Amino acid sequence: MWATFASISITLVMLAYNQPFDVDGIGLLKAAAVFTHQGIKQAVLIYRWPLYPILIASVANIFHLSLLHSAYFLNAILDTVTVVLFIMLVKELGGTRRLQIIAAFVILFFPYLNHFRHNVLRGHGYYAFALLAILFLIYYCRSYQWRYAIGWGLAVILATLFRIEGAVLACFLPLILLFKPGQKFILNLKYITQAYIVHFFVIALILIYSFIVTLSHPSGFHIPYLSRLSEFIYQMTNGMQNAWHVLQAKAAAMKSIGIWPEALYRGVITYFLTGGLIAVYIGLLIATFGLLYLILSIYSLTRKIIPFDWSTKAVWTGAILLNVIVTVVFLCQQFFLSYRYIALLCLLLLLSIPFALEKLYINWKARRKLMRSRWMFPLVCLGLMYTVIGSVTHFGPSKTYIIKAGQWIDKNTFPISKLCCNDEQLFYYANRRGLNAADFSQNQKQCDYLALKITKHEIHDNKYLKYLEMHPIKLFHNERGDKVLIFKLK
Repeated sequence: MWATFASISITLVMLAYNQPFDVDGIGLLKAAAVFTHQGIKQAVLIYRWPLYPILIASVANIFHLSLLHSAYFLNAILDTVTVVLFIMLVKELGGTRRLQIIAAFVILFFPYLNHFRHNVLRGHGYYAFALLAILFLIYYCRSYQWRYAIGWGLAVILATLFRIEGAVLACFLPLILLFKPGQKFILNLKYITQAYIVHFFVIALILIYSFIVTLSHPSGFHIPYLSRLSEFIYQMTNGMQNAWHVLQAKAAAMKSIGIWPEALYRGVITYFLTGGLIAVYIGLLIATFGLLYLILSIYSLTRKIIPFDWSTKAVWTGAILLNVIVTVVFLCQQFFLSYRYIALLCLLLLLSIPFALEKLYINWKARRKLMRSRWMFPLVCLGLMYTVIGSVTHFGPSKTYIIKAGQWIDKNTFPISKLCCNDEQLFYYANRRGLNAADFSQNQKQCDYLALKITKHEIHDNKYLKYLEMHPIKLFHNERGDKVLIFKLK
């Protein structure tokens, strides 16, 4: 109960910093608005994975909130569910009451989760339902009860409806039962089939729906709801091959510009790229997870201090491996990886941290006379203190000036005024639709106001400022020198 209250309190603290939410959230809120007025068919045209926008719109309708406040309300609930499920998973890993308290401390002050609370992103739901699915699968692997099989299936389908990566867990995680010792292979196949019962039901519904739609539109009809599923199927059949082809293409590009001698081309460049991608992956993992937590997780895993049974170990390890495979393949294909793509992996690794902390504390109590043991635990505590402060504190320059600039435009200009702007967040907070500033030189006569978001490095080298020969009517800035300049053109 206290962890629930603490999670909601931390959400309120993070919202109190009044920072603009992620740009991706604008598309979600637009889809929610379209769903409210025009239904799901139009909403899907704006956002192809529409569950989260539908939930936002539904909460807004039930509680008579704005779409943004509905998203914050929904996020607070989902993040609290994530906190509670994390503690429950630590218990299933073999955690005592003391370890569960440590787990609550660890997840409540996990920096990524707290810095993520104010953003309007599908990850809130994905992490909550993915952890719930993993918990139900652990229960199922122990007892083979139908209720846990259905619970696992429903939870992982909901996780997939938030993010397509959930489909990987849905398809492959139950296969760990093939390796369960002490049981006949035929019996393992039976239990695996039982774990897929909800999946079979959902697939049947999709096929029936597709058949009905095809009959209703014999000339052909595109079903936008299934576009991401076809993408998933393509990745399952061609993902590894595509990743290898991308690596080869990048290597060929490096050869063409003469970075490597011809003799070294075939072997070295591919290895060089692979090593670079590994470095990028590890760097992103450290940035998201934290160096201290990564060291503690490695300590916990190498010392084998988690007292879990086969079912818990298999499900947990399987989920980690699947997340690693998915993110590595994506990185190799796109040469890009976002923090939120590896966040579930970090949450799974984070489950090992309470066990490492307790072990270090026990060793510190027993061996305080030894120099190494005397300082190890206090140093870790200092690192944890820094992590806690960083998790609930907003470091770096504030972006509140973007919100204030948008709200000023909304309150001080006529709704019919045409706004030109170079930032999506400004458009949102100004409650306006307008022209992108990239088209400003061609469409200047159509604009009544121009709002420019400029970093401190662009102040003296901005093409729009060089073009304009006027002073702004309003200026908003932060302590670093980033600015929003508002010009009246008519």
